[in-house]
Amino acid sequence: MVSTPYGLFLFKRKGSEKMYRGSFTFGNWCSDEFGVMAVSLESTSSRFNKGQVSEIVTDKAALVVEYQKISQNYKEPMEFTLQVINKDGSDISSEQERAMSKAFCNRGDYEWLFIHDERFGDAWVRAKFYNPQTWTVMEVKGIQYTVQTSSPVAFSDEYENTHAITDTIKTISIYVNNDEEIEIYPELEITMLEAGNLIISNSAETDNTYKTEIKNLQSGEIITIKDENIASSRSTHDIMSDSNLICPRLYDEENTLTFNLKCTILVKYREYRKLVINFL
Repeated sequence: MVSTPYGLFLFKRKGSEKMYRGSFTFGNWCSDEFGVMAVSLESTSSRFNKGQVSEIVTDKAALVVEYQKISQNYKEPMEFTLQVINKDGSDISSEQERAMSKAFCNRGDYEWLFIHDERFGDAWVRAKFYNPQTWTVMEVKGIQYTVQTSSPVAFSDEYENTHAITDTIKTISIYVNNDEEIEIYPELEITMLEAGNLIISNSAETDNTYKTEIKNLQSGEIITIKDENIASSRSTHDIMSDSNLICPRLYDEENTLTFNLKCTILVKYREYRKLVINFL
């Protein structure tokens, strides 16, 4: 069993004083609001660049030279340090340090982190900041945070589209450009325009029995499918009993979703992204 890093961001030029300088957004906060900028994001592991790490499990027969891969699963989420300094080159004050730690180092849910750089223009991670420390770069006092992500991969910008299913239009097409061979579960908000039993299928499914079925729907009822959960706007509708609890999923490249009842559909999803180390 061996561990293989797919990579992470790294902005600082190795063996040089030249650094990346840029803004970032974390949750509802932008670094510009504190007058700071990111100058380095680095792996926290000294053994290897700890980005998207997976374990390759192999085996071979006794008289065979070549190993065969059995599986390759992600081992852990990404983790790295983010270092910031003031844009004007001054030392970060104790008041700034307290304000940023209060904003960034919350103990709630993961927040979206986005680096304002063209190279990472379509890469978001859900992350938590912790372990704030002071650090000095070229005699300037800055702050360093440890960042851990919610997953071993990054995500694209959110795609959001509205579609209408009519008597003549029964399908919608969604093209996915995914970096991972993992299905995506989109968020769907379906407003019913007629009553009946709704069936949703996807042409990309290799299993023809994999279909979403929701019974006893009324016109005007809104069905929400999110995080592999199904809910109804009609409080009296026992959606758990009337649904097979199978949620639609998207695959890399072309997906054609078919709906048998008239409705409007709001679709939201993010594709998976791999991040690669770049020694600038």
